[in-house]
This record gives sequence, C-alpha cells and structure tokens, in this order.
Amino acid sequence: MRRSTPPFPLRSDKSSQLCSGSGPYTLTILGQSRAITAQRLALTRSAPSPSVLVHTAPCSPAAMSEAASMNSSLKRCSPRVFTIALLMSLGIIAVYLDSRLAWNSLHTPTHVFHSAERSHVPPVPVQDTPHVEPEKLQMVRTLNAIAQNTSQPRGIVIPVYEPIVKLAASLILELRTMGVDAPIEMPFCGDVTPQSQELLASKAALGSIRFYDVCELAAAATVEGDATRKVFCEDLDACQTKFRSFDIKVMSVVFSKFEEFMMVDADTAFFVSPAVLWDSEKYKATGTLLMNDRIAHEIYFMAERVGGKGNVSFQHRFMSKFDPVPFRSLPTLEREKATLPNPAPVELKFEPSDYLFNSHSWNLRTGHQVDSSLMFWSKKKQPRATAILGSFKALTDVGSPPSYGDKELYFYAAELAETQYSFSDHAIGAVGTDYHDNGPKNSTLCGDMAQVFPIKQASEDDVPLFYLNSDRVLHFKPEVEPVFYMKARMADVYPGAFGERRMECPFDITGAQFSDAEARHLTGRQRLHDLVIEWENIDQDSASDPQTKETKSSAVDGMVDEQMHQMRGAYRQVTTPNV
Repeated sequence: MRRSTPPFPLRSDKSSQLCSGSGPYTLTILGQSRAITAQRLALTRSAPSPSVLVHTAPCSPAAMSEAASMNSSLKRCSPRVFTIALLMSLGIIAVYLDSRLAWNSLHTPTHVFHSAERSHVPPVPVQDTPHVEPEKLQMVRTLNAIAQNTSQPRGIVIPVYEPIVKLAASLILELRTMGVDAPIEMPFCGDVTPQSQELLASKAALGSIRFYDVCELAAAATVEGDATRKVFCEDLDACQTKFRSFDIKVMSVVFSKFEEFMMVDADTAFFVSPAVLWDSEKYKATGTLLMNDRIAHEIYFMAERVGGKGNVSFQHRFMSKFDPVPFRSLPTLEREKATLPNPAPVELKFEPSDYLFNSHSWNLRTGHQVDSSLMFWSKKKQPRATAILGSFKALTDVGSPPSYGDKELYFYAAELAETQYSFSDHAIGAVGTDYHDNGPKNSTLCGDMAQVFPIKQASEDDVPLFYLNSDRVLHFKPEVEPVFYMKARMADVYPGAFGERRMECPFDITGAQFSDAEARHLTGRQRLHDLVIEWENIDQDSASDPQTKETKSSAVDGMVDEQMHQMRGAYRQVTTPNV
C-alpha cells in the first residue's frame, strides 16, 4: 500500500511588503502541490489547487518607516508587483494541471489514494503476505491433483516386489478368512514378473487384486502447465533406482486409486481383523491411524544430533526449516494450537501440536516414531498432508526428513500439514521365544516386532495381540516351541534408554504366551503360504502337459479353500475388541 505524500507549501523566493492607507500588511504568495516522482508514482488524486493567501499581520515599526520612505516608489512599481504575482500564480496553476494530466494517464484500476489532509479514515495497516514462487505452487497443485485422482472409495494397499509377492498372496488369503473383502492394490517398481501377476490374478480365492507399476506412473508425471518439468524423477531408470526401496510405499500412497486405504507390509500376520479399525473413533475423526515404533536408538535416525553433539537433532532442524506456506492453499483438519512449551531450541514456521512436543522423538528419547507395517490413511480427508508426503520424494527443495526408510514420513507429513492425526494408544511390543519371566512389568522379551490392538480397552489384560511384522512369521512354530508376546503398555510411558540399562530388548514388560487359538491361526497362515508356493511350482512346471498342470492346480485350489474354511470358522470365535 502506498501512502500519499504530505502537503507542503511552496513559497516565492521573496515576500513583497506593502502598507495600505489603514496600515501595513505582509503579502505572501503560496502554492500547494504534490511532489511528482514518476519512478515511485507517489501522486495524489486530489491535490488542492494553488492559491494566493493573504496573511494579515501588522508591520513592524521599522517596516512602517521603510514603507513610508518607499511609498512613492511603491506606487510607481505596484503594477509591476501585481503582474509578477499574477504570472507566478498562473505558473503554479500550470504545474497543477500538468500533475493532474500525468495522474490521469496512469493505469490504476484497483487502487484509490487519498491525501492525508482530506481523508478522515485511518490508514489500513499493510498485511505482509509471504511471497511464494509460482514454481512451488505449481508443484503443490500437481502433487494434489495426482493424489486426488481416485476412482474407488476404500481398499487395501500392499506394495510388493518379486521375492515377497508370494508372502503378500498368503497375507491376502489370511485377510479373506477374517472377512476382509475390500479390493487390493499391489504396486511394484518393475520388479514383479508378468508370470507372477497373471498367476495370482487368476486365483479366485484372492478376490479383487490389481497389480500396477507405480514407477512407470512416477516417471511419467510432469508438473501441470509445464510438460518438460518432471515431478519425481527424470526417467524410468531414475525412478527404479530411487523407489526400489521402502520409498515405494510413499509412491503407493500418492498414486493409489483409493480415497482411503490401509497399507500393509507383506510380512505381516494378523490375529484380529484390521478392518474393524475403519469404525474406530480415531480413524473416523482424523482419517489417519499410525502405529508406534520402538523407544530405542536415541542418538540415531530422527534423534541424530546436528554436528554430532548438542540438543538439536536432524528432526528438529528439518522441521524448523520446513516452509508450510506453499501448502496452505490445500484443506486440512484444523487442530488446536500447542499449549505445551517447545522443549527443543528451534523455532518453527508451522503451528505445531502438543503431540509433537510430547513425543519421544522430539524429546530425544528415541530415534524412531512410527511403525509403518500397518497404516490407515484417507487422501480425501488429508489432502494437504498427502501433498506434503509426496513432496518429500519429489524434485523439490523440500527434501526428505530423517527417517529409517519411509516409516516416519507419514508422521512428518501430518504434523507439518497442521492437521489432526491419530496414533495407537499403545507402545509397540515384541514377539519371540527368548522370554525372561521376572513377573508382571519386570520381564524381558527379545525377538521381533509385534503390535497389540491400538485402541485402549477396559484394562491392559483385555488388549489382544493384533499382529506380527517380520519375515519370521513363516518360522515361528508355536505348537512346537512356546512363542511369547509383550502385553499392552501405554505409548506415553518412557521406560528408559536401552543403553543406560545395557539392554537390547524390551524390558520392564508383562509377557504372555500365545494362546492355542493364536498358535493355530499362525500355523494356518504358514500353511496358506505353502499352498501359494505350490501354485507357483505348478505354474512353472514346464515338464507337465497343460491338462496335468490344470489338474494339479485345481487340487491345490481345493486345499486352499479347505484351509481358509477352517480358519474362518476359528476366527468367528475371536472376540472383537472395542474400537
């Protein structure tokens, strides 16, 4: 906003003094105008016209004497004085008219300027709107357009590559025995053979599944309005190098055709149907549900210190540098502002949450925050967070936050989007055979990761084992060797650093042995995996004729159906926890 230049008088170089018959007076020729500066355009629409003002002030005695002595000469030169005054007035009028003409030639359709002396309205304070580079806004709009290009309301996403595609198929069969019949996407990055895709797509027991190459989509993506500018990578080779890793999961979120989905790792085995969480208050309120990760590695990953020492972590630095302004054009679920003080010695450009300030990672108690083996996400309800998530892997200056793989990126995206989001009520647990039973809340369990049900129940004893996440789901033999898991512990509990206790396994826990039902279910999942292997062996058998292969394949199909039937019957006896 430009402010008008204050008026100032233009005096003639000399004042002519005269005295009339009644007494002497001072005559001063004044002109009021505006300074005209073409470069600044500091002009006024309504500059007052020049005028001749007579200031009536008595002459001094000296002036009166001088006036008397000069009276005769003044009489002779008075016409000359008035002629000069008239010419000066005409000159000032010309300057005024010229300024009006210059103003009217300017193109000012949306701004009206008023001189300060004529306006009684106080000036409106200037609101500083941060400038956002057009290229950044283009990228944000593009990421949002890609993510919101959906065609189905709800489904399941299981990213795969060739060595784990059979494990993923057995997971799908397991989910179907629990009554989970949602369609399933199986994105890959050029690393699943057409033969595997055709085989699994032909199996009715798997239900609705769709393979697609997410790296081809990522390589083809260009910025809206600039087809020469790539979004994620310059070509397919670059995308395959970039996304044949945990980061394929981020691309699977961005390019999914589902408005909302659960994304599951293939090496997961469930004991309670995850589909019940669609109806949880946590998910319905926020469109997100994330699982907690280990409280460990307090000087690595998220908690690694900048410069190798001090109290500023790489997480602190990344989040303090993040600019939320380009993304604020996208909707989000407004959350309450933080009420807790920021324990980190950094200033943030976004509105943080109390969850961040209270989190174990922000307080340098752990290098982890999220276990992304299971994640619920609504792109429809979280457009800003989804675009920010995509920006972490786009060709931008945003960069990727400190994380072990992809898992923390969903937390970063939600927090930086200034949106509401949900976490499990419970800490991550463990599963294994190396259990040191020292009584309730005093035991130790070494093994792999496990999660208990994420919704708090009436008591900790009522919280069931939810799922395991490890390739060892195929190797535990609970009917031969006892397998134990860690019972529920609230997520906000900080038991202490592993290093301080010289421990490498969860400690001060309460453990429990797999029940007979849990043992049978895990054995059933392993049996389903064995049958998927049989499907593949028959399909790759080049020695047998087509008829023989068809007969063998049908026989295995029957065994799959029988195993699933048994598991369905057993699962009906499982008590569904409260959500």
